[in-house]
Amino acid sequence: MTDNQTCTVYPWCAETGNHTMHASAYTEAPSPDGYGDRVLPANLMAEDGAPYIGWLDLDLTAEQTRARVAELRNHLDTVAALADLIDGRAPLEPGTECYLATAAGARGALISSEIYHLDDPKPGEPAARLAVFGQPEADADLDVAGADQLITNLEQYLPRLRAQRNHLAAILGAGGGGTRLVHPQALGGSVRGADERVSASVDTPERHSMPVIPATNSVAIHDGTPGHYPWCNTAACITHRYEERDGGGSYVEHVGRETTVTLTDGGYPEDAITITAGLGDDEATTSGTQVYLNVGDLDGLAFDSAGVDQLLTQLDTLTSALRTMRGQMASEARP
Repeated sequence: MTDNQTCTVYPWCAETGNHTMHASAYTEAPSPDGYGDRVLPANLMAEDGAPYIGWLDLDLTAEQTRARVAELRNHLDTVAALADLIDGRAPLEPGTECYLATAAGARGALISSEIYHLDDPKPGEPAARLAVFGQPEADADLDVAGADQLITNLEQYLPRLRAQRNHLAAILGAGGGGTRLVHPQALGGSVRGADERVSASVDTPERHSMPVIPATNSVAIHDGTPGHYPWCNTAACITHRYEERDGGGSYVEHVGRETTVTLTDGGYPEDAITITAGLGDDEATTSGTQVYLNVGDLDGLAFDSAGVDQLLTQLDTLTSALRTMRGQMASEARP
């Protein structure tokens, strides 16, 4: 092979001549940092094994790369929200707004989305959903400028759709990944785009109440009962009634939906570690709303807001370290 002969192993390889390390040309973000250095450079590489992507000082598989890209997209939405806060733009209200994306020349929106609440959900049925729909005569034939405008409209729409997804998850008590939100108004990213036509106000039906089931000791409260937090799993909330000799009355033990993960290395099932987290608020105490964390059979921990913030910081540090370790697992000892 001559010194200027292109690689015969991988069509994407930019190396020439005899070489054992295959590498593509770098791709990088178009905006340099304040020092003029490249931002987020990445390229394809391969040596003895399967190709991987060199990015963020890690050797990533295709799946790992897509996961990191998704994390950064969410992070960029949050960064754009900071600019909106400076400009004083009104925050998103994903629970009460309908968002849409249009194309030049189309008579209707290509895609619209809004959250709606069920008046009388059946047991086990979610109390709210995200409706996604198109409108008649939304077809369009675009030139290059029209395609560019459509891309811009979709880029403005996606943060709003993510905000609706996050709001729906909060309503249902479901978990969600992504960038840790730094401010409620930043939920889902940039709060207002240049084209205000992408949002419109819609009505949200009120929740319908159901009577509390009378009992002498403790009872479960069914979905729809007012006086609960948005995060309550009201089917699991419990009303405790004081004895009449103690003055009567009642208080509620609010319970949120729990998120559980099980850690295992593939060995004995009894060696698995189960971690469960959930929100709770016992009206009989003055602690307020807390996050409860249980690890296996160990005594549980209860965190207030400051404690949760500290816990998130610690978990972020652990997660970052684990990602670094994962990237280093494929490295070899130096000769």
